[in-house]
Amino acid sequence: MSIEDLFNKEEIELISKTTKIENRVYTKDELRLIRSNIIDGIFSKSSKNGDIQKANAEFYDIIEKIDKVCG
Repeated sequence: MSIEDLFNKEEIELISKTTKIENRVYTKDELRLIRSNIIDGIFSKSSKNGDIQKANAEFYDIIEKIDKVCG
């Protein structure tokens, strides 16, 4: 599935902050890798000042979309 078919412009910009993406068709395995990179990025944030919670809320919809596509 193409990144632009799955995510809107704002979501693509957010994803680009955590992992390199290109405008091409991705396999389910590649989408799972993107999801994993996003989760790693979330957990690399500080929990003391609430950055993990903020990042989790910011990326929640993106992770949900990937989960729906990958099953």
